[in-house]
Amino acid sequence: MSPIEERANEVPAEESGGPSDEIAAHGAVVVGGRGSVQWSQPPLRCAKVPRIVPRSPRPRRFSYYARLSPEDKAIYRQSDAIASIDVPDVAALQPLVAALEEALAVGKRVRVASAAVALSDALLRQLGAPPVKIHVREVRPRFEAGELHGLYTFAQGGKVPKLEVWMRTAAHAKTVKFRTFLRTLLHELLHHLDVTVLGLGESFHTEGFFRRESSLVRQLAGTRPKPPPLPKKEQLTLF
Repeated sequence: MSPIEERANEVPAEESGGPSDEIAAHGAVVVGGRGSVQWSQPPLRCAKVPRIVPRSPRPRRFSYYARLSPEDKAIYRQSDAIASIDVPDVAALQPLVAALEEALAVGKRVRVASAAVALSDALLRQLGAPPVKIHVREVRPRFEAGELHGLYTFAQGGKVPKLEVWMRTAAHAKTVKFRTFLRTLLHELLHHLDVTVLGLGESFHTEGFFRRESSLVRQLAGTRPKPPPLPKKEQLTLF
C-alpha cells in the first residue's frame, strides 16, 4: 500500500466522531488515468507565494516516512515545516463559501459544481496558483479500504491538473455535511498548492499538510452562522 493510500479514506472527524480535526484525510493523488496511486511529476513553478507560517520543530511523522528515499524524506520534512497558509482576503471569499453551503443544502450536483469551481478559482487566484479542473461527482466510490472522498490528478502531457470530489456518501447516498465537503475540496487543492506554489517536489500527506488543511478550513468556514432553512414542500391533504 502506498503512503497516499494509507491515509486516503479516513472518515472525517465530524462524521466519525473521532478526536482529530487536524489530520483528517479525504483523498488520494494520482498521475494520469491508469487508476493506480502514484507520486507526482516535477512541479510547476509559480512566482507568487503566499505567506507561510512555519511550525515548531520535531513534528510527528507517519510510519511510511521510514520507507521513503533520502530525497523524498527531505521533501517530507519541508512539507512538515509548513503549518499554515494565510489567505490574503478571506472576506472576499465568504460569499462564495456561503454559496457553496447553500448549493450543497439543495443537493443538486450541477449547482454544487458551479459553486465549488467559483470558490476554488477565486482562492487559487489569491494564492497565485495556476488553474485546476474541478469535477463534482455524485456517490463516493467504494473499495476495500472504505470510500473515496476526493482525488487529485497531477498535470501530465500538457493537460491541466484535475480535482474530483464526491458529494454523497457511499452507504446511503446522502449529501455529505458542508464542513466535510469543504475540507475535502481544500484537501485536494492543497495537493495542487504543494507542487505549484510551495515548490515541493511531491505532495506527501504529512502532519504539516493536515495542519495547512485545517488552517484553510478555519479561515474559510470559521464559526459562520448556518444558512436559513430551505422552504418545506407544500403537502397535499386528501379528503
